[in-house]
Amino acid sequence: MKLISLLVMCLMSPFAAHCQAATQTPAPAQMPQPSDASRYARVNPIYAPFVPYPEEALKKGVEGTVLVTIDVDSKGFVTNVVPVSGPPELFQAAIDSAKQWKFNPPENPPIQVRYEITYDHPHECPGPISTMGEIMTGGYLETANGVKFSPEDLDFDYLLWYFNTKVRKTGVAGEIKLSITADADGRVKKVRLVKSLSPELDKATVSSARKWKFKVIKRSENSSQGDFGLSIYFRAECEPNR
Repeated sequence: MKLISLLVMCLMSPFAAHCQAATQTPAPAQMPQPSDASRYARVNPIYAPFVPYPEEALKKGVEGTVLVTIDVDSKGFVTNVVPVSGPPELFQAAIDSAKQWKFNPPENPPIQVRYEITYDHPHECPGPISTMGEIMTGGYLETANGVKFSPEDLDFDYLLWYFNTKVRKTGVAGEIKLSITADADGRVKKVRLVKSLSPELDKATVSSARKWKFKVIKRSENSSQGDFGLSIYFRAECEPNR
């Protein structure tokens, strides 16, 4: 079951790790494919994180596909995102997601691309009757001194296993927020718990985070270690027929 999907190339994503309770095997997320309009470039992003499913849309049961137009500069960074069609409740999430994407530098910049981002309503359910677990995070992370990191290479396998086997069935689900100090190479130096979820899961999350190394997106020669916040979302879900 996918929370947010784009068509049509498949790639394993660390930002929406799904897991069947019996196997704890992450399911593949889908990478985007441009729309067929001939005036737009047909290129795929090399990095495409997603912000969490909008809470208001979840409450209202809103799902659907948002078509967006994206401007890409000479370095492959997104400079503008405009929603063209789709449910208005999902526009801001689509914009916030696409603004973080990264493309290979285009041959004839700037270029415009179009993508369809599909939001499927997640079948969240109480932990005791849930059949699978999910961990979500994503987006660029920036320190006050201008070093920018990506969580795309983080390993969530242990956390997903722990969530599914130790605490999900007890009803634990929600957000853990960390404050992380990392050096200019992305190595974690210090982890502080900002928002707690449960003592057991807090401890497992902090322990895992101490071993992480973030991918460096931007830094200068004089960059030093700095602090940033990271939210990690734990969800308990049921199969559609439950």
